[in-house]
Amino acid sequence: MAAQGLDPSCVLMTIVLVLVSFALCVLAHFVFDEKFKDGPRLEWSGILATLGVVLTAGLIAAKYAPAEDKVGLTVGLAIGAIAGIGGSLLRGKIAPIALGVAAASAIHLLGAPIMSVAQIALFCGVAIGALALRQPGAISVAVVASLCAAADFFGRHHSNTPASIMVGSILGVAGVIGTVLGGVLPNKVIMLRPVILAMILTLGGVLITWRIGNTDASITIIVVMSAVAGMVIDFMLPDGENDTTRIALAAIIAVSLATIAFGLAKATGMAVALSTMTLLFLGVGNRLAALSIGPLFGLVFYRVLKEIDLHATKALDIGQHYALIGVLLGAVIPLLPADWAIGSKFKNGMRSLLWTVLILGAPIFIAVMLGEKGSIGFVGGLGLAGLCQALRGQKSLLPLAIIPGLAAVTSICLDWFEDWGDLARNDKVKVFMIAGIGLVIVVSILAIVSRAPKQEVTA
Repeated sequence: MAAQGLDPSCVLMTIVLVLVSFALCVLAHFVFDEKFKDGPRLEWSGILATLGVVLTAGLIAAKYAPAEDKVGLTVGLAIGAIAGIGGSLLRGKIAPIALGVAAASAIHLLGAPIMSVAQIALFCGVAIGALALRQPGAISVAVVASLCAAADFFGRHHSNTPASIMVGSILGVAGVIGTVLGGVLPNKVIMLRPVILAMILTLGGVLITWRIGNTDASITIIVVMSAVAGMVIDFMLPDGENDTTRIALAAIIAVSLATIAFGLAKATGMAVALSTMTLLFLGVGNRLAALSIGPLFGLVFYRVLKEIDLHATKALDIGQHYALIGVLLGAVIPLLPADWAIGSKFKNGMRSLLWTVLILGAPIFIAVMLGEKGSIGFVGGLGLAGLCQALRGQKSLLPLAIIPGLAAVTSICLDWFEDWGDLARNDKVKVFMIAGIGLVIVVSILAIVSRAPKQEVTA
């Protein structure tokens, strides 16, 4: 009964994924996580609270849920609670990640009619565990299990092959393997850990593409882009960093990447992008980077809600993603020029020229890529730049000085490039790639002509 509605090869693959995840969990616990054995201990009160809340939720589901959903809800809640308690008992960093993947993979053993309901219940179960237990292990289990299950949830729409329901779980196992391999690196080459994780995640994307027979390799492309973006964010935003601008810039990168991923593979692409980056951040221990891409969590699980109840979400569409990106860009772009110190006269002149082109060219890119909604969001977000500057502890009025000019350029662009905002998604992807290459060139030159140390600005 547990495997009813599943292809036999998928049952075997599911068992393999669960066993591999558990094996990696045990290996990580005894080999890599031993140093965390003196961490916060799990209290019985937390276990009782978790079980009590889950039991209450199960009783409510048994009474009010549709008959066909009761089994899935009960099983999902139970798996989530057990995984949360298990993650807390492990008191490690790598083992809970593996346990979260195992929990998401185990859902596949349920029949197709109730699998999706069980995944929704899993989200609730692991969240209850994280709240009631408040242990790092339970929190890691909740994040990883939810992300992998969400990618699995959407995967069934990406391809007609049975293996498409394992998109997130396969990626999760790849992330754990990459984390374990990164854990054996000596301290001298610890900076290679994100690179190794990115490579193993890419192999996971290749395996997914092969398993689901996806001839356009969209999942692999998304995993590669997300892994690269993850490495950039990890480098730009170390775990000890507390720069508001960099945090907001990381959010922009994540949401922009998700928009491209949506164009390539719809909601599955967004979930895969989020899972890839988060697994990389957790693998290298960069919790701040994971928090910085929080807006993407909201977008992905909004898509889950949209899939469950289309009527309830019909007022919100992909255009709102463009508006959100616009707001984030508006809040961050005016802050960027102040982050580079003044050098020699030549370097200062080159720097000023490049920043002027880059900043005033941004509204054109936004008008073409994000259309009217993105441009309106951009102008609205400009008003947040001054607040972000204050939160950073900086007193330069440069952001306020360039906000009117950016708003004016945006207004002109909406008039001049109005038709360009209606480009087909594939054309926008091409424009994004070309603009991305140009941005890399400009930023590279800026890095050469700028000095790292900041100087106090009095303007």
